[in-house]
Amino acid sequence: AGVKAGVSKELLDILTRGRLLPTAITLEIEPTSVFVGDKIGFEGMLTSEDIPLAGREVAILLNSSRYATAQTDAYGHYQGSLAVPYWYLPQINVQALYYPQGKDVGLYLASLSPLVNLKVLFYEAKLEVTVENKAYPGLETTVDGRFDYAQSPPLTERNAEIYFDNKFFFCRLGSC
Repeated sequence: AGVKAGVSKELLDILTRGRLLPTAITLEIEPTSVFVGDKIGFEGMLTSEDIPLAGREVAILLNSSRYATAQTDAYGHYQGSLAVPYWYLPQINVQALYYPQGKDVGLYLASLSPLVNLKVLFYEAKLEVTVENKAYPGLETTVDGRFDYAQSPPLTERNAEIYFDNKFFFCRLGSC
């Protein structure tokens, strides 16, 4: 009684109030300091007016770009893990984003979690490359390289990508 056929109680309430329902999303990551390529765990809650939103997709943003997704459970909780990309930046900003999709469009507002700063660790190395004399088309030439690790511990194995005129040549150092 009082609810029109085909219109949900929530939608009728919104139409009556004349506004969309706000949402709130939280985000926690662990660990907050990690080497490139390692995994971090993430989790949070999605609610609307303190009511959990179940079965919704949450996007995980790295430096404002969508990188992973997770689904909320019956309690509005979401969780997952992701590998930290090889971006070699000292810090990556992580956020969770909910935006209405499907039946939520016209019902809820989007929400963005506060920024969580992920400290990214990596070893720096300098590579010095030299070419033996002159290189001639069709003839072999020798390319030498040396890594300088400064204070970082040297790796037991190191790969290098070498390009000649934008043509890729892979080389495992010590066996090129």
